Amino acid sequence: MKKSEITLYVCQAQADNTYAFRILYDNYKNQIYQFIRFKVKNSEDTKDLVIQTFTKAFQKIKTLKTPEAFGSWLYKIAENEVKMYFRTQRLKSNPTVNTSISFNPHPDIQSIRVKEALNKLTAIEQNLIYYRYFENRSVPEIAELTAKSPEQIKYLLSKARKKFRRYYLNSKIIPERFGGKNEEKD
Repeated sequence: MKKSEITLYVCQAQADNTYAFRILYDNYKNQIYQFIRFKVKNSEDTKDLVIQTFTKAFQKIKTLKTPEAFGSWLYKIAENEVKMYFRTQRLKSNPTVNTSISFNPHPDIQSIRVKEALNKLTAIEQNLIYYRYFENRSVPEIAELTAKSPEQIKYLLSKARKKFRRYYLNSKIIPERFGGKNEEKD
């Protein structure tokens, strides 16, 4: 959908047009699902967070001052919902935050190493990697989503890639089912 169409539907949704909001929902639901799924391991929790994200967006859409920024605003709501989810989880059982990109119940060694390397990145670095390599977004698009300049995005992406590469290459994870034990670096 073109940016001008999105802006038009946002303006209509701000004027209480629920059909226009439904079109925005249909346009963004898969992207928001994948963004949240990248961070949350449980698919049922992901679905709940998607619903919460769009419910909050629907309730607050009149507060959006720049309709052109709807996409980045929606991603920010989703990110905040994920943060709240992990805060609630920590309060319930105090687990470590588990970012997962693996939907495969039997991941291979490479998938495990990728997941472990991603887990070591900051939330901002994970988001940038996700936008660039999982959603194939351009630097200008990421800059718009994150309210940063394209130069900042290039710098931060470069830094995130280097950190990811270092963590990935230094990973010595060999699951027992592949005939080894997890090896730790001395």
